[in-house]
Amino acid sequence: MDSMIGQLVRKGLPKEVEKALDNLRVIGNEAVHPGTIDIKDNANVAFALFRLLN
Repeated sequence: MDSMIGQLVRKGLPKEVEKALDNLRVIGNEAVHPGTIDIKDNANVAFALFRLLN
């Protein structure tokens, strides 16, 4: 995924969008691994990520 974002950057992707995609990639990656529960997770973080994605 990181290399795909890099390709988009080379094609002119705005820095703000690159940062948003990187945040979604990193945070999303941490959230999808089964068997891992993070008590810091909450609805506000989830909604913020959805807003970034949309």
